[in-house]
Amino acid sequence: MGYFDSIYSSELPHRARAVYMYLKDRANKDGTGYDPMVGRMSGMLPGLFENGGVYCHASAFKILMDCRLGRGDKALETLKKIMPDSEKNPSAQSGAEPYVFTNCYSTNPGYYGKSYQSWTTGTSAWCLMGLYEGILGVRAEYEGLKVEPCFPSCWESAEMTRRFRGVDYHVVIKNPLGLENGEAQVTVDGTRLSGTILPDFGDGGLHEVEVVLMERKA
Repeated sequence: MGYFDSIYSSELPHRARAVYMYLKDRANKDGTGYDPMVGRMSGMLPGLFENGGVYCHASAFKILMDCRLGRGDKALETLKKIMPDSEKNPSAQSGAEPYVFTNCYSTNPGYYGKSYQSWTTGTSAWCLMGLYEGILGVRAEYEGLKVEPCFPSCWESAEMTRRFRGVDYHVVIKNPLGLENGEAQVTVDGTRLSGTILPDFGDGGLHEVEVVLMERKA
């Protein structure tokens, strides 16, 4: 029940707490039997997959959540923990290829750190979204390409090129004040924008975008 332990809080509504206690009660602790009222998790050893393992696919969702809350340092910390060959769980321990995201890591003492399903997971795609759309803050919206980074405070700059609706945008992000959630000041081809939506040029060309993160006004 490690997964539920990690999300449980006394602040959860009464019904959510009731569900948590019910599942914690019924979850199989020793992997000796399957409980149809719980589902597949009851047939797993503690610490494997959803039953208390480090579920990297779900951890990738957290990167985007951290960015929504302005927690750039936490977003980077989470990404580094689940990256291939990470410092927290190197390939020599996990058994996973050092260039492939994995679905989950075991916390079971007998298989601690071992990787499962390194080639059949959505972790890689969600981490890509977490980096590009969350940390770098470049994401597609109906009105155009929006740029609102949520940077780690230790990052001074980053750059990327994004192709959107047939146009290439070379985006350089600068963080001179070491901010996690600074206000983005955006300049495109030398012209300062009043907002953070890039113009939809539709000309098939390359456009230079500079984003400077500054203190937010009170």
